[in-house]
Amino acid sequence: MRNTRTLVIKNATIVNENRIQTLDLLIQGKRILKIDDDIPTALADEVYDAYGKYVLPGLIDDQVHFR
Repeated sequence: MRNTRTLVIKNATIVNENRIQTLDLLIQGKRILKIDDDIPTALADEVYDAYGKYVLPGLIDDQVHFR
């Protein structure tokens, strides 16, 4: 079984479902496991402070050209 790393993104401005909120994200591998207002950093292998940055969960890069 492959070891999947865990990332906590703190203080991100999240645009989701017609709402804009400052929240934290818990990500494992390629999945968002949790979006909450205070996710403990002890849960993560890596922590990123996204203060002043935007996160748009589920947004797909429409400039990608599939072959």
